[in-house]
Amino acid sequence: DKDTLDTYTYPISQLPEEHLFVPKPNSAPESAGWVLGSAYDFTQDKTLLNIFNVDHLADGPICTATLPYGLPLGVHGKFVGELRG
Repeated sequence: DKDTLDTYTYPISQLPEEHLFVPKPNSAPESAGWVLGSAYDFTQDKTLLNIFNVDHLADGPICTATLPYGLPLGVHGKFVGELRG
């Protein structure tokens, strides 16, 4: 249903950067495709590249590539409230 909002919440240990929409070939703009984005996992000091199906974001990544190291973050980030633990 294109009238509902579908979201994915990253684990608290991951800082996602701005993600990009990649359309499926021969599809109408922003109607079908994938969302690609990186996230830094500060508990492991590793960077992840995640690929999501745009129609099922809440299901989480359909594919994740993990670098054996962390890359520097860009200007975008994740804002979280007070951590309680």
